Amino acid sequence: MRARSDGSGLRIFVGAWFVVLGAATTILPPGPLSPPDPYIWLRGLATVACGLAVFGLAPIDKRWLNLLGHLILAGVQAVFAAQMINQGGALTPGLTLLVVAIATASLPLYNLRDSGPVRGLPAYPLGAVAAAMGAVQGIATVTGSDRSAVILMAANISPQVYGTAMAIVGGLAVAACWTGYRGRRLVAALTFPSALFVLGVSASAALFVSSSYWVLSASGYVRAIALFLAPWAPAVLIDWRSAFARTAITVTSTAIVPVMLIVTLVLYGPGWGDSISLSDRQLLFGLIVLLILASFVGALFAARELTGPLFGLAQLLRKSSVSDLAEKPDSAITEVEILRRAVVDLYDKLLIQNAELQRANATKDEFLGLVSHELKTPITTILAASALIRQHMGPGEEGLVDDLESETDRLAAIVDNLLALARMDAGANSMSEPVMLNHLARQEVERAARRDTTREYAFATEGQAVVEAVAEQISMVLRNFVANAAKYSPAGSPISVRVSTDGNDAVLAVRDTGLVLQPDEVEHLFEPFYRAESAGKHTTGVGIGLAVCRRVAEALGGTVGVVVDTASGNAPGTEFQLRLPLAASDVEPAAQVDPVLASIPAA
Repeated sequence: MRARSDGSGLRIFVGAWFVVLGAATTILPPGPLSPPDPYIWLRGLATVACGLAVFGLAPIDKRWLNLLGHLILAGVQAVFAAQMINQGGALTPGLTLLVVAIATASLPLYNLRDSGPVRGLPAYPLGAVAAAMGAVQGIATVTGSDRSAVILMAANISPQVYGTAMAIVGGLAVAACWTGYRGRRLVAALTFPSALFVLGVSASAALFVSSSYWVLSASGYVRAIALFLAPWAPAVLIDWRSAFARTAITVTSTAIVPVMLIVTLVLYGPGWGDSISLSDRQLLFGLIVLLILASFVGALFAARELTGPLFGLAQLLRKSSVSDLAEKPDSAITEVEILRRAVVDLYDKLLIQNAELQRANATKDEFLGLVSHELKTPITTILAASALIRQHMGPGEEGLVDDLESETDRLAAIVDNLLALARMDAGANSMSEPVMLNHLARQEVERAARRDTTREYAFATEGQAVVEAVAEQISMVLRNFVANAAKYSPAGSPISVRVSTDGNDAVLAVRDTGLVLQPDEVEHLFEPFYRAESAGKHTTGVGIGLAVCRRVAEALGGTVGVVVDTASGNAPGTEFQLRLPLAASDVEPAAQVDPVLASIPAA
């Protein structure tokens, strides 16, 4: 199974390896098998700086800057690696440094995408890099021109045999770590022997060449530790952007940089380093390593002290309430206490604003209810007066009365919708009862056909559908669907209404022909006051009818939806659906419907 890693384990290894290698290069004299280098101190300081920069680049949010910074670090180390490869006997240090330079350039690829690492990266990145370093060391040993070969020959070990075995084991470990084949067990079975090969060369150098190699091999120890820990490294996931990580990086860097500068000045100042013996340099290096470890541990404690109270506040808010936070004792850290008080003050302000919004909402609902009730009376009066006028009107005056009644009906529908919204916002829900959806829908379709004689209304039923609902609310949804279909379809085009069952749901569907909605419009159709752009600006309405339909459906435990039909062979159109749960099987419907399909033609 492929392990998932964010590269944190590899980043820790690369940074630590650079710092230890740079400190050893700066403080310790070259080994007996190393060529002289007058600028070795500069390379050592640059390597320490690269190690600290590996950690410093981790929290950078701008990906292009993060990638550029890692490429610069990799380029610097690649130059150093090329110089060492060209030196006599330094093939192993040069090749291993080149491997780490490539690993440094790959670090941003683990966080380049929000979805995770770029495909093709190793499943166990730490193991792959550390094993590759062992493999190239084995190859360099086989050539016989590397210091590792000289060390092994001094220990009466065949460089060709040892180097070949080291290269083969390292190569197999790289393959296992890259693919993740067989998981952690196979990785451990190959990285552990690779680590032993590395330690074998270091021990041979210290025992048979010079005891100074016990200290000079410090970077090799880091590599061996990485190989031992490689099977578990993918589990190390660090949020480098967190305050904890940033604090730890800053404190560690602040402790290491001035110490390294002072040590370099003492060792490489005018005549100052000549009086320092090898044992003193080794002791100094040991102290520097201890200082690095102590600064790292101290940085972790400092980060915990600074960020721990923040995490405590977050946990308290998750598990309890702001009132508990208000009663919490004052924090020992001033900034945390300021944050705690700011959160409490903000919560108090939000409570006040919420109370004001609730009062304003209640006032709005009351206003809508009062206005809607007040409008009902004049609307009823206008409709009654228009009926009287129709009885006494002269020839050619029918159009005026038709327009009056049409606009009055539209105003009545708006008022009904406003009243429904106000009642539902106020929580005034009527009691549900068994409703025969087929019967109710047929009545509404017949009523619509009598009002609109310019088009044909088709009604179809597919099975008996009984729902627990409020009959008036269902009628309002159907009227809104039908009115919406008539408004946005061509004059004279048919409108079909269908009642059917789908599993445990009853489906009430109204289909029109003509207007085809766009996908981005469908998402917002049931939002209050939304008007589809494809409908054009000439249509009337305020955009609350479909919003009422959704509120009714949700109150009854159902849903509303839209199906846009553009299939070939069918007239393009839109179907609005109301889905409600079917009532229990023992519910007796109040009425039955006879026809399965009825067509109500235009008069």
